[in-house]
Amino acid sequence: MPLDAAEALGLTMVAALPLRERVLGLNDVAFLCLFLIWPLFIHLLLQPYCKLNIQQFSVLEIIGKARKDGVLQSRLAKQMNIDNKTLFHVVKVLKSRGLV
Repeated sequence: MPLDAAEALGLTMVAALPLRERVLGLNDVAFLCLFLIWPLFIHLLLQPYCKLNIQQFSVLEIIGKARKDGVLQSRLAKQMNIDNKTLFHVVKVLKSRGLV
């Protein structure tokens, strides 16, 4: 179904998670860092290979779902249940990486 037709029906089309991760430059190690609970020492060993942390990934997912409408940072912080100051730093990192 073409994107325009889906949007006319009020549907939102998104790429499959593996494709979204590939576009963001995530690899298998980064995926494990995001979604699995590791003992602290394993987490510390893998952290240098993780391209995004869970907050950064979540921000990109929410922004992607908002599409061209965008999302205010205050609403994003509320939706993620974090304070504005924390969100500022998450967005700053994403901006420095050219992701937002």
